[in-house]
Amino acid sequence: NIDFITFVLFLISYNPVNMKHLFFLLLILLPLSGHSQQQGDNIIKLSDDISLIKLSDKAYVHISVTEIGSFGKVASNGLILIDNGDGILFDTPVTNEQTQKLVEWVKDSLNTNISKFIPNHWHKDCMGGLEYLNRRGIESYANKMTIDIAREKGLPMLQHSFKDSLLLHLNSIQIECYY
Repeated sequence: NIDFITFVLFLISYNPVNMKHLFFLLLILLPLSGHSQQQGDNIIKLSDDISLIKLSDKAYVHISVTEIGSFGKVASNGLILIDNGDGILFDTPVTNEQTQKLVEWVKDSLNTNISKFIPNHWHKDCMGGLEYLNRRGIESYANKMTIDIAREKGLPMLQHSFKDSLLLHLNSIQIECYY
């Protein structure tokens, strides 16, 4: 059996997808992985508004719920990849407080420091917790268009930009982002 995250990373490396499609791919493949929400031992509830789904020892989907004006309660999600005590966060929860809760849980429970952050786009459901990450000194990377829009809207700034693609390493895991 191929571990689920290995399978997803294999698909990404041989069939490059942009970050917009990464979460869609995960949502489609998640039920096929044997790690569905029906298996309660893979769901970790941090609080009333934050839960995680453990995909493997190296991958977790975080889900947060936030009240957003006339929309009511809105769920958003992201991905955490970890390897040997180091982690990358893809998308934050909507608020700095939720992001702090998530990052502290990863540090305390998984003995992992989030060292890098990559948002999918500029909306609050992807980078609403960036101010907290910036205060913690966590490196951030985003497509140049995301950074340009964030600057235009007066949002917290990301540190590093890429135009078409980005290659990062998380110890033994190679991360490729395409836009």
